Amino acid sequence: MLCPESTQTLTGICLDLGGTGFIGLYILQQLLQEGYDVLAIVRDAEKGRYLCSKFGEKVDFAVVEDITKPDAFDAVFQTAGQVEYVIHAASPFIYGHSDAKTEVLEPSIEGSLQILRSVLNWAPSVKQVVLTSSLAAMVADPSATGPINESHWNPITFEDSLKPKNTYIGSKALAERAAWDFMSQYPGIHFSLTTICPGLVFGPPMFPSQSGEKDNTSIQFINELVQGLHADAVPEAPVPMWVDVQAVSSAHVLAIRKKAAQDHRFALVNGLYTVDEVVGIMRDQFPQLEGRLPAPGNSSKPPMELDNSRSRDVLGVGYRSLEDCITETTKSLMASNGI
Repeated sequence: MLCPESTQTLTGICLDLGGTGFIGLYILQQLLQEGYDVLAIVRDAEKGRYLCSKFGEKVDFAVVEDITKPDAFDAVFQTAGQVEYVIHAASPFIYGHSDAKTEVLEPSIEGSLQILRSVLNWAPSVKQVVLTSSLAAMVADPSATGPINESHWNPITFEDSLKPKNTYIGSKALAERAAWDFMSQYPGIHFSLTTICPGLVFGPPMFPSQSGEKDNTSIQFINELVQGLHADAVPEAPVPMWVDVQAVSSAHVLAIRKKAAQDHRFALVNGLYTVDEVVGIMRDQFPQLEGRLPAPGNSSKPPMELDNSRSRDVLGVGYRSLEDCITETTKSLMASNGI
């Protein structure tokens, strides 16, 4: 469906799944800035109109209500024209689920497989699929030592992933492995796969209304700190590895521009952090948050080493400091909270 203002004929389309999410909006914006025609897949027309209101004639959308259904994307590819690239950044980040199997695991795994099946059967023009995975697909144990890189896999099973504390991690590992297994079944297939595996993604929401949306779980604890919900004690870090959202979006776009990225995984991570560090930056940069922030705790970083050299050397991704990222994120969240 075209945005009302659109008069363009789409050629060289990049199909973007997840374009209304925290990371997806940054990917969408960068694709448009670099001149790609983008067809965003949304779950309902309201989300598509939302994108139209923000980006106007530069983006078009198609509605796929359930990305896990068989043949979910077939009609899109049959009518979209010459799609060249697919970026799949639509996957749940939900800790408060009631049914791990149906709400998280199956949508993650089947969502990845359905897009690959549709590309195989209906999109001979597609050159590359870029899938957003997670560093959780590489790291089995945060206390592990030695450099963690793209050669590592989290060995978690489907059964172990049903446990609430393991569900998100398992969904990412199982979905990415399923995608690579799919590719191995079709040697000589007409498209390549690249997976982007970020740590916990920090950064300001692109639009203020995002700050309260459920798909912003990655910055939820920072928003809660701004709101004073952890004034009594430093909260536990959701994941001890972090990355800036701008690095993540850049990696997705660079992956479709660089042939050397084809058929590879990429660890996207700035480094390790503690919530005490985050709180310290917030306190130093925003004295008006005094009374909302907890006193220093005793959080510590795990002993692991993280190797992001492939993302830097092959893709050319640049990483900025935790202080810069948290400062920008906090400033945005303060504004959206009226502080």
